[in-house]
Amino acid sequence: MQSSRPEILLDLLLAGAFAGFGLCGFLLVNPSGAALFEGPGGISWRTMPFVYSGLLLALTAIFAAQRLVALSRAPLRAERYWHGLDRRVLARRLATLLVLILYVLGFGAFGFTLATPLFLFVMFRIYGLRDPLRNALRALLGGALLWLLFVQALKLPLYGTLWDPITPALFRALHALIGF
Repeated sequence: MQSSRPEILLDLLLAGAFAGFGLCGFLLVNPSGAALFEGPGGISWRTMPFVYSGLLLALTAIFAAQRLVALSRAPLRAERYWHGLDRRVLARRLATLLVLILYVLGFGAFGFTLATPLFLFVMFRIYGLRDPLRNALRALLGGALLWLLFVQALKLPLYGTLWDPITPALFRALHALIGF
């Protein structure tokens, strides 16, 4: 199905927001350049945001280029741009943007282990998965796997500053299970 011009323009607006997030990773994360790990080598707060921001900007550029090609091929009609836009698509996009902003704000206060499963649960609901029990299980499993990747494997300190009782409990449980 061919996208309408309003949908493509909204996609380009989304690409601009993603490019803004990517640029923030280059400019705003750890401006002092303090190392995460002491000593030579290793990943630091200065290198990891550059990697993630670079990947985000590269993928955003690919997405924007694809949408610009689609925009050049979309038929130009005399109708108003917003007339042909599916309201459900618009509502989902706006809800996604709002949830992403709330996730970023809640991430620092409540940590990765609380914010991520909640974020996943809400996103599953927004995009049409209706069974709350299955959504909760998916969100918990997805949050656990992402926690293992980012906190355990990559050693990123993703703790909450306001209230995060789960991260220390997960560390204790994992260390008791593994034995160190």
